[in-house]
Amino acid sequence: MAVRILCMEDDPGIARLMTKRLEKSGYVVDYAENGEKGLAKYAEGAFDILLVDAHMPVMGGVEVIRVLVGRGDRIPVVMVTGSGDEATAVAALKSGARDYLIKDVEGRFIDLLPALVEKVLAQHTLQMEKEQALADLRESEERFRGIIETTHDYYWALEINDPNDFSKAVIVLGSRGLG
Repeated sequence: MAVRILCMEDDPGIARLMTKRLEKSGYVVDYAENGEKGLAKYAEGAFDILLVDAHMPVMGGVEVIRVLVGRGDRIPVVMVTGSGDEATAVAALKSGARDYLIKDVEGRFIDLLPALVEKVLAQHTLQMEKEQALADLRESEERFRGIIETTHDYYWALEINDPNDFSKAVIVLGSRGLG
């Protein structure tokens, strides 16, 4: 299934260049001319990543990110800005953007888009997998704790024949807790 990208960009020429480059790399790209229309399209469709221009009429990129974060949306967002100032990048990252890209006059940023999208999507996938693994670990620990706490009158024996075999995890329950 192709990765779906929503590009929020107020300059139609730049949006067209970004779309063509990303589609050439196999992505499906939709376009919105400002943040407000972008949020409306986002609500209608299933997108994997957002590319958001920092300065747009009606609603800028940082405001879009804040709206998404405020609603609890976890979609990765890349801030794309024509003003190469650090304040914009810092504001975007602090608001919840995963990365940012500066639109240079020569247009080299267009060629960086596919690699940046791949990187951000890979980071997002790793973050989601990490959170799921931690949730699974907490659930497993709660189940194990429940078993241990309800079996006070039993003793468990574990035979380890090889002193270098570390494949078995051991938890000892004593009068002062787990160890």
